[in-house]
Amino acid sequence: MQTGFYFDELEDYKKNLLQKSLKSFPDETNKFLKCEQKGLQKEMQKTSKWLVKKKMGYYHKSFKIGKIYKRDGNLCGRAYNNARHAHLIETGHKNKDGTWQEGKHVMEISKTNYKEEFYKNVEEFLFNGIDKVGKK
Repeated sequence: MQTGFYFDELEDYKKNLLQKSLKSFPDETNKFLKCEQKGLQKEMQKTSKWLVKKKMGYYHKSFKIGKIYKRDGNLCGRAYNNARHAHLIETGHKNKDGTWQEGKHVMEISKTNYKEEFYKNVEEFLFNGIDKVGKK
């Protein structure tokens, strides 16, 4: 026997609320997603300067955000690095002397660091959307 609270219904309600908000005010949703993409981009830049201590100006300046697109009925966006050597810094590489240089995993660390703030921003966006609908 288990005691406690079950939040499965609240999670389902939150997902349904998010789907309705996408249909009710798509312009605000797109603006919100762009803002969150920029937040993730800034988090990646901050993390890269912290982890990659070398002065690599092109790498640090090459973090970009992509267009918002639909995949499987969900709105998606991405933040990425378009530097030619970004994959080497991210996943690791073999040095000239044959030793292995472990990757810094900048994007993975940034994603986990930004996840909590993203969830908080989504809840705030949903509650503001409910307030807008309630005032109409």
